Amino acid sequence: MRRFSLILSATIVIALSGCASTSALLQDQQINRTANNSIYQQLTIDKPSNVGISTQNGIVLITGQIPTEELKNQVSTLVNDLDGVKKVYNFLEVGPPVSAGVHLTDSWITTKIKSEFIANKQVTPSAIKVVTEDGVVYLMGNVTPNMGAAAINIAKTTDNVREVVKIFQYIHLDETPT
Repeated sequence: MRRFSLILSATIVIALSGCASTSALLQDQQINRTANNSIYQQLTIDKPSNVGISTQNGIVLITGQIPTEELKNQVSTLVNDLDGVKKVYNFLEVGPPVSAGVHLTDSWITTKIKSEFIANKQVTPSAIKVVTEDGVVYLMGNVTPNMGAAAINIAKTTDNVREVVKIFQYIHLDETPT
């Protein structure tokens, strides 16, 4: 059992390396929970909808489908007012939710992209969040220009991807350390 605990601890440390700090990860999770709860408790959504919230380093991506433009704007305002939110990107589409088959394809696209990230030496998989909605791939994270370009190329060349949207914060590393 002790060996399992050590392996699990090492795995967690490896998984978190290259990511945001643990406190930033916890803050992002709190934003996601609060946003999801607030949307469905505070807004009157009387038709089917599908609202996805993804957060990385306080940057919030909103995807999915919602019945009206007014609700789309209300979701943006509500999420933007949450503690810890630095910026909101609202890519909600006005209309009915996509089918379960589309969700399945989106999950498969995300899985393929993440797998390619693991196989690519230029990409640190834990630095980039991948969200796919109706064939549109959203890439979020803190990356170097080279890593971002490699990630975009992987996403663009993946089957069934209609579009790639980058929500990157670029890190410029000095070539010669001081």
